[in-house]
Amino acid sequence: MKKTLTPLVIFLTLIFIGLGYISYIKVIRPMYRNNKTEQKTLFFENQNELIITNPKVDGNVYSLELEIVGKSSSNISLIIGENADKPLQVVRLKGGDISFDYVNDWYTDSCYIKATPDDPTEDSLIVNYRFLTI
Repeated sequence: MKKTLTPLVIFLTLIFIGLGYISYIKVIRPMYRNNKTEQKTLFFENQNELIITNPKVDGNVYSLELEIVGKSSSNISLIIGENADKPLQVVRLKGGDISFDYVNDWYTDSCYIKATPDDPTEDSLIVNYRFLTI
């Protein structure tokens, strides 16, 4: 019984590995290659709101990846939402070196970001973003 099971287990393992590799090549890798990261800067002194949009028109958006980095001499309140009237997440960032990552399900072609420092400052944040589409 043991001799007949070993080749079957090896065969099924190779099939499973092969299917995983094919799904990676055909689905996962093109998904990230076709959706490039964009970058915008958020300045506190004259603009603390930012609307980012999906640069690609084709495909349905299913996820949003944000990376927000910079330096600030003040604590910051960060609002992320579909628009100004519909905030989905509110985050408090401690002043100093700021690094914040946001990865979530997203189903619209735009995102509203508002960053409000506690104290007036001339600092800025860099927003790297990517809308993932199918």
